[in-house]
Amino acid sequence: MFLRDERNDDRTYLAHLVAAHTGISEGEAQQRVNDAITKSRQAADAARKATRNLAICIGFSMLIGAFIAGVAAKIGGHHRDALVAR
Repeated sequence: MFLRDERNDDRTYLAHLVAAHTGISEGEAQQRVNDAITKSRQAADAARKATRNLAICIGFSMLIGAFIAGVAAKIGGHHRDALVAR
């Protein structure tokens, strides 16, 4: 409950600042503040999802790269052993 009151105080203060600097009504300023907060939360969520997807892709590509490196090492080892045996 303490955080909720603090957030409301911050929003009210920000709405007062917006109203004072732009000359609009308190209600419209409050609506602008709420819209800005909503848009910033949506942008943060979108960035979080994009980062998650990127991390999954990078991890998967590293896994594939490790598998390919292991297979290439095995093929190279067989090739080396065939040349040494001759």
